[in-house]
Amino acid sequence: MRSTARRGLVLLSLALLGVVVTGLAETEPPPQLYRIEVEIVGEHGQVELDPEGTPGAPGVFWYWGQPLDVQLTATSDDPERPFEKWLVGLTGEEPEERIENPTDVSFSPEEDDWTVVAVFFLTHRRSPPPRTRGAPSFPRGTWKYRTGRTNRSPSRPIRGM
Repeated sequence: MRSTARRGLVLLSLALLGVVVTGLAETEPPPQLYRIEVEIVGEHGQVELDPEGTPGAPGVFWYWGQPLDVQLTATSDDPERPFEKWLVGLTGEEPEERIENPTDVSFSPEEDDWTVVAVFFLTHRRSPPPRTRGAPSFPRGTWKYRTGRTNRSPSRPIRGM
């Protein structure tokens, strides 16, 4: 009788263990720590993160929890030096170039450490100088001929010309 009771107790224990193991397999994975490092190229821009992580070292933000997506938005402080592109990649790997703004980064257990670079134009965008028609204009003022003779430019146009 003891062996039957033991056998029943063992079977009951195994059944309960199976229920517990099956229940564990269906629960969410434990929370994980995620990291993103944000760098800015060009001193006239800023990057906003949504959701905003916990700041660490300068430019480093931490997230704790389940996998999530973080949206990054770059804004320029100088309208003549706008946002150009993102360089996005897992830390230590070759970054991917993205031009859409804002852009997203997806954290997962396999992709938990990202480096993002926001690149702003480094020089002013200027339009080319306007083209002039006809003879080039000379500056008004005083200049010397090669002979050493000095000529003064008239301050008003000469009549008849």
